[in-house]
Amino acid sequence: MGRGSPRGRGTVLWESVASRLRAEGKLEGKAEGKAGGEVTGRADLLVQLLAARFGIVPKPVRARIAAASSEQLSRWAIRCIDSESLAQVFADDGTPGASARGRW
Repeated sequence: MGRGSPRGRGTVLWESVASRLRAEGKLEGKAEGKAGGEVTGRADLLVQLLAARFGIVPKPVRARIAAASSEQLSRWAIRCIDSESLAQVFADDGTPGASARGRW
């Protein structure tokens, strides 16, 4: 069957749609990868800031940072500037386990 047949046109249309969906999927994957990389970079920077200000950053704190959202990371980084302790950086932020003052 050639391009002029109904089945041929459907195949060409399907290939066009499939190609477009693949391209959109690649773009979405790149965007998600970039966003994930940015969050990972923010988390790494926060650990460095905390280590410079308070010394060794315990594993539980590192795990909490690794699981945090971009917004949480930003909030903690800003708190790092004025906080007098590691616990104060994470106190009362509305996330689970946030009330663990003095835990670290």
